[in-house]
Amino acid sequence: MQDDEWIERLSQALFEQDPMHTCCVENDAYDEYDGVALSIARRLAQSDNLEHALAVIFQRYFEAVPDDLAGLAARIESRLQG
Repeated sequence: MQDDEWIERLSQALFEQDPMHTCCVENDAYDEYDGVALSIARRLAQSDNLEHALAVIFQRYFEAVPDDLAGLAARIESRLQG
């Protein structure tokens, strides 16, 4: 599984993107995606790819998948590598 710093960066990237339109940025809900990020990290530890992990976990948490899932995955991967 990814380390705590990676999970925190993933949560921050999701917060900034707010792919599920929770208004977390407007409401300063910095921890909005903490649980989602942890679940994605756990899913990735099972040799899943990021795009599929995002789809599975967002469906579980929000009963929906973000629009432009491939674009979201690419932006997050870029952010986590940089």
